[in-house]
Formats: sequence, C-alpha cells, structure tokens
Amino acid sequence: MFSAPALKKADIGVAMGIMGSDVARDAADVILMNDDFSSIVVGIREGRTIFDNLTKTIAYTLTHMAPEVIGTLLNLAIGYPLHLTVILMLCIDCGTELGPAISLAYEKSESDVMNRSPRNSKTDRLVTFNVIFYCWFVAGAIEVLLGFLTFFLVFAYYGLNSKSLAFAADKHFDPSQDNNDPSNIWYVDGHSFTPSQQNDILLQAQTAYWATVVGCQFFHITQCKTRSASVFKHGLFQNTMMNFGLLLELALIIIVVFVPAHQFFQTAVFPGKFWPIILIGWFSLFLAGEGRKYLGRKYQNQNKIINFLMW
Repeated sequence: MFSAPALKKADIGVAMGIMGSDVARDAADVILMNDDFSSIVVGIREGRTIFDNLTKTIAYTLTHMAPEVIGTLLNLAIGYPLHLTVILMLCIDCGTELGPAISLAYEKSESDVMNRSPRNSKTDRLVTFNVIFYCWFVAGAIEVLLGFLTFFLVFAYYGLNSKSLAFAADKHFDPSQDNNDPSNIWYVDGHSFTPSQQNDILLQAQTAYWATVVGCQFFHITQCKTRSASVFKHGLFQNTMMNFGLLLELALIIIVVFVPAHQFFQTAVFPGKFWPIILIGWFSLFLAGEGRKYLGRKYQNQNKIINFLMW
C-alpha cells in the first residue's frame, strides 16, 4: 500500500508489470512487463543506441551541406561558375543521401555504449557544437577541398585557371548564347571558347564535383557507423540495410555520370584521368575518420583538441 507514494517520490519509479498492483503501475515511470530487473539494462542500452544512431544520422546528413553551401557562397562572392546545378543538388538531397541515412537507424550498439557516463539531460543534445564543428570543419571541409580540386582541375584541363574563372559566371557559361556570334566567344589565356564549349566544360566540372562529394559521402557513412570505435572492429558490412543503401548510392553515381541521360541530369562525362584523384580523395576521408577515432581512443580525456574533435 505504500509502494505508490515511494514510486512517485523516486527519480525513476520502477514497477512490476505482472505482479505489481494497478496503483503502483500508474505511479511508476517504468513498468517491467516481464518483472525482470535485468530488462532495465537492456532498455538503457537500447536507449543509448537510439540516441547514438540519431546523432550519427544528423552528423552524416549535415556534412554534405558544407560542399553545397560553400560553392554557392563562392559563386555569389567571387563570381565563380556554379559548382552544382539544382538537379544535382536534388540528386544528393533526395537521392544518394536517403538510403544510407535511413540505414543508420539499424546500426547495432557500439561495444563501449554501456561504459559511458550517463548523459546530462540539461546539456547533452543530439546536435552539439562538437557535431556541427565536425560536420563543417572536419569532414565537410575535406569534401569541399576535394570537390573544388576536381572542379578546377577539369577547367585547367581545357586551359582555364582559377584566376580566369573569377567573376566569369555572369559573363560566360550561358548556353542560350549564339555560337555564331563572334562577340560571344571567350578569349582567355591563348584559348577561345564558344558558348557551347563553355557550357560543356562547366557541365563536366560540375559532374566531377558532384561525383567527388557523393563518393566522399559513400565512404563517410562507414565512419558514421561508430563514434569512437574502429569500424573494422565494430563490423563494416554487418548492417544489411546500409549495404543496400550503399548499393543504391553506387547505382545512382553510375546512372548520373555514365548513363546517356545527361540532358535530364545536366551532366557530362569528364576526362577519365581524374578518376584516380577522386578515388584517392574518397579513401582519404575514410582514413581521416579512422585516424580521428584512433587518437580519440588513445588520448581520451588527455588532449583538449582531440576531445573537441570527438562527438
């Protein structure tokens, strides 16, 4: 008869679902449906896993915003040609990102999930400053740098350097211009480009940028599987839903870049010599993630900078 007031007074009142009285169950915060106190441990593990997986999904999704936004800012501030078309942005936001992001909800618990201290409900949030810093200034910065490396290399392949591209977006790269009008021909660095050539080079550069970013995210999600543990120890292919999501992402890369539907996707096949650079860039993001986690495990609570990079 005194159990209900005690359960109400407790920080977390736990009542038996089978043997407990109706009054005790009404007053309790947690009801054990099988009357087994070991279920509390299982519930805590599940709750921490859900919280982790939501944070991982947010970290994965926020990262691709950096290469989308920074290119637009450079277009507005310095007049560089736009790095991505609206169609290509939608292919990322509504295509390549969906499957892998959803699959993180099916990720199993990390090995150290029960060794962590309880979260502070007042200060610990899904999106912390550490998460935002990682998304924009670590993983996001790597994707931006790699994306613009391939973007400008495609232009350089045709004799256009980054200096000549500054403030060129408003004057050139307009496919509606008449190719037969001499005033529309762009003379720069000893080369001449008709409007159609300008547009074709831009489409190749945008496609290379898109392929770089999407490929980086392909490898980045393997790093989002864990927050501190090595993905090799955690399991690289144990998440079946993620495997399907990555296959879907790979299929979309092939369709957008290689399948003859370029007019719809506003893409063009860029020189094949840049694929090795893109592949190295993809893998570098994977190595950077594993290196960050290794330093975090080795110098846990010993180095403020490393602790700041851990989310």
